[in-house]
Amino acid sequence: MFTGQIIEPLCYGLGKIERTARLAEREGFRLEDASFYSDSITDLPLLEVVKVPIVINPDRRLRKIAKKRGWPIEEW
Repeated sequence: MFTGQIIEPLCYGLGKIERTARLAEREGFRLEDASFYSDSITDLPLLEVVKVPIVINPDRRLRKIAKKRGWPIEEW
């Protein structure tokens, strides 16, 4: 239901880690064992936590970091 109310933390930047950690706990897995796909530099904090970071059609800044770190880069 859309109420217009904000539910903290926002699913953005560090807030995405907190929300995903809650999901992982509820579903019985660890972020440190997970894969995560993203196209945006704003997801860098979560990409740095997971076991398998994969970038897809990344923005310029994320592409540069992914290349430097040897992360897989997908182009779709």
